[in-house]
Amino acid sequence: MEESNQEAGTVSLEATLSLQNGTLTAEYRIKNRSRVPIYVFNRLWEFGTDGKYAPAPQPAYILLGEKGELHLVKGIPAVPKSKRVELKIVPFATKVEAGEELSEKFELREPISEYNPYFPMDKPDTTELRKTESAYLSIDYVAETEDLEVKPAALENGLSIWHPALAEKVRRLSSQPRASIISVMRRSDSFERF
Repeated sequence: MEESNQEAGTVSLEATLSLQNGTLTAEYRIKNRSRVPIYVFNRLWEFGTDGKYAPAPQPAYILLGEKGELHLVKGIPAVPKSKRVELKIVPFATKVEAGEELSEKFELREPISEYNPYFPMDKPDTTELRKTESAYLSIDYVAETEDLEVKPAALENGLSIWHPALAEKVRRLSSQPRASIISVMRRSDSFERF
């Protein structure tokens, strides 16, 4: 797959997705050319069996759309429509200073399983093997403002971000979908995609 880019003002995303020997490799770089720091929501977490924060079992939220588009998301997942949620999941963030870049690489083995933190896999028999038509990556971030609350997170090197209107302040960068055939285990239970 080829590299794709997207800019939002003065923050840009470069992303490359490639499949070799059954491994999907996602590499991205976010360039912050703005005058203020940004916080990238790239540190996904879940509650562990002990009730404490733990790294998420997957490096990105993984969703396969009806038309075969594989969407990898490092960002804030949508609150489910079919469930009552007591705590909105907001990934921890990495600070990117003005004029600096953040790069990351992660891998997923085929068949890739869909993943949404609000819908844990209860029954493995509720999946079906599908092939993708295309794939793309999305990353969420927020620019620093005086009223943005930033604290050290419970996971190493992460930052906890809070603002009463955080959803309105978050921006999403997405790479362009690229044609690709990847094996994915698509959920057929009450799993919601965003």
